[in-house]
Amino acid sequence: MSEQTFVAMDNTGDNMSRLINYLIVFLLVALIVAGGIAAYIYFIKGEPVDPTLQRSLETWKQAVNDDPGDALARANLGATYLDMGRTQDAVRELEAALEIAPDSFAYTYKLGFAYRDNGDYDEAIDMFVRSAELTPEGEKYTALYEAAATARMKGDMEAAKDYAGRSIDDNDMIWNSHLLLGQLYEEEGDLEGARKEYQAAARFNPNNEELQQAIARVSGQGNG
Repeated sequence: MSEQTFVAMDNTGDNMSRLINYLIVFLLVALIVAGGIAAYIYFIKGEPVDPTLQRSLETWKQAVNDDPGDALARANLGATYLDMGRTQDAVRELEAALEIAPDSFAYTYKLGFAYRDNGDYDEAIDMFVRSAELTPEGEKYTALYEAAATARMKGDMEAAKDYAGRSIDDNDMIWNSHLLLGQLYEEEGDLEGARKEYQAAARFNPNNEELQQAIARVSGQGNG
């Protein structure tokens, strides 16, 4: 092979390298521009809007417009509003869904969150309790846990303990309910009751650092 051939091949390699570099730069610029456009589209009045939620909102609004009596569409629209932080809109749509399907434990449960996020604790507790009533035995614990958590937010510790205890009675393997009941006992100064509940929770979630710290805390105070 002649020297001229090697030179020609070297030049070809340089040209390919430059071409690849140009393509990389072009792609980077395109990505930046596309990102800027996306950011512009999904920032409304300076507030970021999750594009997935925005699409969901448009989908379920259209479904409700097509059939105002579709309970599922209204419930999903309400759930989307709730995820977006639009609690009053969420309450409106979930209440409408329940008017259509009053025995839906799922819609009742979701309305409890909407009421709670809106600061309506009594209504939220009523919905969580109602959802538990509509749920089979052994599956009530989640709604009862939320009723307990809401009662705690309201400052009604006795009701919170009652609901947490009922949640455990329905399924005593749920560590969150034991943790919540333990926290309620600890807040009122019942360290022995708190320790028992924290230890019960730790049986089902042994590697949870919060639980280990709680057990050490109440055990240390109790020994003091």
